[in-house]
Amino acid sequence: MLNADTKNVPNIVEELSHYRRWIDPLLRDAYQEAEASKEPGSRAQLHVSMALLPVDAGQTEYLYKRLLDATP
Repeated sequence: MLNADTKNVPNIVEELSHYRRWIDPLLRDAYQEAEASKEPGSRAQLHVSMALLPVDAGQTEYLYKRLLDATP
């Protein structure tokens, strides 16, 4: 998912829904790593944030900012 095309992430997130109990801690770790990386705002951070959104409303602000900065 971290390296997938962004357009494919919603489908991947939907497929992960049955595995939330196991995948959420890994996603939170991946988000922290991406956030702390030399490349904040990376594609990996975007994808992990999209994956966490169904269980973490706090991702809304980050995703909203990314949407405002996105190119058409």
